[in-house]
Amino acid sequence: MRDTLFIDSKSHPVLKEHTTAPLIAVKMGEKGYWPVRTFVTAAQLNREEVPADVIESAVSASLFGWDCPAAAKAIAWMKAHDKLEVSD
Repeated sequence: MRDTLFIDSKSHPVLKEHTTAPLIAVKMGEKGYWPVRTFVTAAQLNREEVPADVIESAVSASLFGWDCPAAAKAIAWMKAHDKLEVSD
């Protein structure tokens, strides 16, 4: 799914304390995250492994807004990996 990163919430130090869902979805441009209950992994849903620093950037952006400086790495990675609609 474009504009969305799926994250393993059980291995994330903050998220594991705040959700019982095995995965969460972080949607570009939207605050918050959504629980995902599935038998597949985050890497399968993302179609590739997402680097830890990009995950941290996406989680920060979902909590503090996509216009915060911490979001830059997630936005750049999503653009580079064709996960983000880019309008000219």
